[in-house]
Amino acid sequence: MKRSVALLAATCFAFGAIGTASVAADEVTPSTNETNLANGWAHFVADTAPGATTVTFVQPRGFAACFEVRVDGEEPRPEANPNPAVTDGLWNFTCVTNGSETETFSAEDSLEIRMVFGAESDERFDWTDVEVLPAPSKRDCKKGGWKDMGHRNQGQCVASFQASSKAGK
Repeated sequence: MKRSVALLAATCFAFGAIGTASVAADEVTPSTNETNLANGWAHFVADTAPGATTVTFVQPRGFAACFEVRVDGEEPRPEANPNPAVTDGLWNFTCVTNGSETETFSAEDSLEIRMVFGAESDERFDWTDVEVLPAPSKRDCKKGGWKDMGHRNQGQCVASFQASSKAGK
C-alpha cells in the first residue's frame, strides 16, 4: 500500500510524523526537513511502496539546494563534502533550483537524506530517516501472507515469485 508523505504532512505535521525521523539541529545543521517544509524552504517528500521509495526534492526558490542520499548504509564518494564543516564525506546528491526533481530508490533497510550544502545555511538539515518497505519475497507467502498480496492460495503466491525470477534471468 502506497503512503504519500506529502498528503500526510498536512494532517500529521502537528504530531511530528510525516514518514521521516529527524535528528536534533546543531550549528552545521540548524534546521530539519519538517521545519523547512513548514517554512516553504528546500525540503523533500517521500512516497513509500514495497521495494521502492520515490523522493521529490523541492527547492521553491531561485538558488540551489543539494540533497545527499544514503541507501542501505552505502559508503561515501571519494570527494570531500563541499561544506568544509561536514567531515563524514560526500554521498550521491541531487541539486535543485526553483523547482523539484523526483527520483526512485530501492532500499532494503534504510534510506537517509540530508541537506548540508547549497541553500541557505539556516535551512540545512542532518541525516533524516525515510521509511522503507522491503520488496516482498516468496517467504512472505507464508502464514496467510499470500492473502495480503492478492493470491488465491499460498502455492499461487510462491509460483508468482518463481515465475518472476525465471523471467529476470
